[in-house]
Amino acid sequence: MSETLTQPVAGSAQDPMPELRRILSARSPRTEGEGVAVDAGVAALLVRWAEDGVVCPSGSFQAEGDAVLLLGDGLGGAGVDVEAGSLLRTTLAGLVLEGVIRSARVCGEGGLLVAVVDSLARRVGGTEAGSAVGVVVQWAPLDPTVSMEKLLFGEAPNRVVISIRGEDAGRVLKQAKILGVPGVRVGTVGGDALVVRFSEQEWREPGSVGHA
Repeated sequence: MSETLTQPVAGSAQDPMPELRRILSARSPRTEGEGVAVDAGVAALLVRWAEDGVVCPSGSFQAEGDAVLLLGDGLGGAGVDVEAGSLLRTTLAGLVLEGVIRSARVCGEGGLLVAVVDSLARRVGGTEAGSAVGVVVQWAPLDPTVSMEKLLFGEAPNRVVISIRGEDAGRVLKQAKILGVPGVRVGTVGGDALVVRFSEQEWREPGSVGHA
């Protein structure tokens, strides 16, 4: 898992699924509450805007076809900007008020891929669509010298995984960029498995990894 990618060539990346299972198995089991829980990290980011009508979005993906975006610093291994947290909070609050964010989770322990898997968790009856139980994680690396391990599991601060309707993805990314927050589309909700496509390789984990 420590090999560094220098170009998108088949065979240059290692299977991320064993590392994902290791991280998930080392964590304390979660207790699901009634309905779809919000993410505590996102709630903390939005708390200052509660009086303005900001309601924390769901912590779980909502519908097949939704775009999965990664917003915040550290997307390409860059250093932490001291203003990044403030910019992310303000941008996130604006998008929530606008009503375009359907789910959101902070990239905490385990990084991007763990946040994506956590966003798959749902109770019986599902979410709005009820049938979207998988996700395809796929994007072109912003910096080909950064390893897949760092991109998928790196724990850089001030990063949030959000899902929005697919048709809103381009506009939201442009809006975030104008506000000073880097962003990239990293996947699409749908299917019945966790699928990771990186460069020319693909790995698949049937069902909802780490969750009953």
